Amino acid sequence: MAWVYWEKVTCPLEKRGLGLGALKNMNISLLLKWWWRYKHEKETLWGRTIILIHSHIHSPSYMPIKEAITGTWNDIAKVGKELDKYNKNPAQLMKGVVGNGKEIRFWLDWWVRDRRLKDGFPDFFILERNKKASVEVRKAPWSRLNYAIGFKKWRHWRKQ
Repeated sequence: MAWVYWEKVTCPLEKRGLGLGALKNMNISLLLKWWWRYKHEKETLWGRTIILIHSHIHSPSYMPIKEAITGTWNDIAKVGKELDKYNKNPAQLMKGVVGNGKEIRFWLDWWVRDRRLKDGFPDFFILERNKKASVEVRKAPWSRLNYAIGFKKWRHWRKQ
């Protein structure tokens, strides 16, 4: 049996390696593909199952996860923590298209400008009652009244 150094296996062909690539990077890429699929296929059977098992009202996270439940989905959701080590945020790698506004969350998804509204306007995000609200809900005429009331509270709070 012949042994080969792992560095030689993962080295590109141009550098006389076998060109296999770093398995860690490949694994992260494949896990991120599931993030993309979840954001685009929420109405499929597996998407609805993930929502039923892992989603809860008080979590404004990008990916629904209940850490107490072990399994493959936890590994998929935890790839975000792995990318944090490299100053990369998976939520900022996927920009949403609003369409009818039902699938894009107003504060938590990246759909306008260069970042999520949650990150651009943290003071308003703190005042928000429904942190998971969709764009469709926020563009409703009655929601403007909520923002007017919230804005007055924010101005009062900021003056203090």
